[in-house]
Amino acid sequence: MIAIKSDYFKKYMIDPRRFEKLPLDWPEIFGRDGDLIVEIGFGSGEFLEELAALNPDKNFVGFELSLISMQKAQKRFFRRGLENVRVVLVDGRFGMRELFHDGSVSRVISNFPCPWPKKKHQKRRLIVPEFARILAAVLREGGDFELVTDELWFAEEAVERFDETGCFRIEGPVADPERPIQTRYERKWKSRGKTIYLVRFI
Repeated sequence: MIAIKSDYFKKYMIDPRRFEKLPLDWPEIFGRDGDLIVEIGFGSGEFLEELAALNPDKNFVGFELSLISMQKAQKRFFRRGLENVRVVLVDGRFGMRELFHDGSVSRVISNFPCPWPKKKHQKRRLIVPEFARILAAVLREGGDFELVTDELWFAEEAVERFDETGCFRIEGPVADPERPIQTRYERKWKSRGKTIYLVRFI
């Protein structure tokens, strides 16, 4: 087994504080143009790894708040020899607002974000109206936000929040969608008979 040192995969981690200005120049960071796809909250990086490996012509950016998850994901990318993925240790809502030019992102994906079910925590939910407006700005024409959750009420609330902006065509919620790549969490819940919901905001 090859020992992996952190220096070997530092290229994957982007620290916005080291750049003189925002939004970032992603074609310069990747060294090429290409559709820009973002995953918010990538966990161990399994889904992002497979997505990047299957789409070498596209550029991928992942947001995560867990340093341990960042380390696990970067090891995955290094072992696969991936060149088309970068990760940022920052809240995805901040990252989408500050790090991308308007109309520059092709797709945003969020797999099973914490629904924060208590009313006192609702401001922490990913699908607040402000986030919908941010996505309406940074997504290109025809771009989409794909939300996957195991909570139907959360999917329905997302539909309501995004519909309020008047900027999206909405598809779903679709129960138990067939996806070419599934997260470990998704596979576990499906094996236990739990329903999964997918909504696309275009």
